[in-house]
Amino acid sequence: MDDPRTLTGIVVIMAMGATHMLFPWFDRRAVAYRHLWVHFSGGIAVGYVTLYLLPKMTDFTLTVIRTEGPQWEILQYRLYLAFLAGLLGYLILERTQYRQSRGAVVLPWIQGFALGTYNVLMGYFIFGFQRAGVFPYVLAGLVLCVHFVGVDHQIRERNRRLFDDYLRWIMTFCVLLGAVIAYVDNMPEQFVFTGSAFLGGAMLVNVMSEELPSPDSGSMKPFLTGVALFVVVMAVVRSTPYA
Repeated sequence: MDDPRTLTGIVVIMAMGATHMLFPWFDRRAVAYRHLWVHFSGGIAVGYVTLYLLPKMTDFTLTVIRTEGPQWEILQYRLYLAFLAGLLGYLILERTQYRQSRGAVVLPWIQGFALGTYNVLMGYFIFGFQRAGVFPYVLAGLVLCVHFVGVDHQIRERNRRLFDDYLRWIMTFCVLLGAVIAYVDNMPEQFVFTGSAFLGGAMLVNVMSEELPSPDSGSMKPFLTGVALFVVVMAVVRSTPYA
């Protein structure tokens, strides 16, 4: 526990959990700037999918192709199938009756379950951060906190009471749970990457439908700034050697 990286990980995880817990307070006080931070976090989400998740899926798929024996070839690309399933599943959910009378309650719970799983994975990834040094560790954690702000906003907009009373606490717990799992043991790699791919597809639909800047809103600059920030963060992280 005296290891600086472990202490840094605890601080980062606590910050990620606090982001969920304190979001209603932040949302009420930053409403005048919502058009800026929502699209800024959307830019970070796009950067995450394109610069982190998709390259990880490619690396895993190449490993599968090299190491697994002859099989039905499409299964070698199973992470991309999971990504497609997440994308289509979320899209269908958005376009069906859940947007009608029951949608005000049902859809946030479904999103909450998916994002609970997502938060477990994020807590697991961050606490098990494999790059050397404290600075890239903190930088990655801060970017994820900003990303969580955008995610929380989308859920809370659908049902504020449900988010304030239940979902923010569930997601906070899930971040901590992921960190505990990373500290105690390792998750099966297949589960981690398949789950991340599925949720990444759903996230991409959410960003495209909810967080992309509109032409006349003046929100293009914060969106592009979010993308640029994630590019810088990934450049720093990927230039740091493994611990």
